[in-house]
Amino acid sequence: MLPAISGMSGKKEGGSHEGRIRLRAVRRTAPGSTARLAVAGRWRKLWRPGLVLSLNLFFMQQITWQDFEKVELRVGTILKAEDFPEAKKPSYKLTIDLGADIGIKKSSAQIMHLYKKEDLSGLQVLCVCNFPPKQIANFFSEVLTCGFYLPTGEVVLVFPTQSVLNGSKLA
Repeated sequence: MLPAISGMSGKKEGGSHEGRIRLRAVRRTAPGSTARLAVAGRWRKLWRPGLVLSLNLFFMQQITWQDFEKVELRVGTILKAEDFPEAKKPSYKLTIDLGADIGIKKSSAQIMHLYKKEDLSGLQVLCVCNFPPKQIANFFSEVLTCGFYLPTGEVVLVFPTQSVLNGSKLA
């Protein structure tokens, strides 16, 4: 079961009745089976599993264009990938060239399940460059290497389909 979602509520739509619903948790189920959602303290069946995604989008905090512009999403080339045995989860230490303005930065990435370190050298990846450094074990990650989670938990890296100049900002 997923942890409770506290403090989130939404209005029912339709007519003059504006009751409130409170989302408490979503039960995980086997693929293809009916998902369940806790509404007003009772478990309700969702008629389609895609509704969970719709509810997540409904309650997602929205940002302004100015908020988005604050995020420095830049492309860089992986120069070196090393094993990171000190990390709790299987990870690599990446050295990434983000161009002349930003320079060479280090990042920790949990991508060992899908990528071999020998194949990462020379690959361009998308990075968030303006997060503060984050200590992971005895290592400071200076940028966040972007990726997508698969349902199984592995991370697929985000990279351009054509070569671009290191340090180029996402448009």
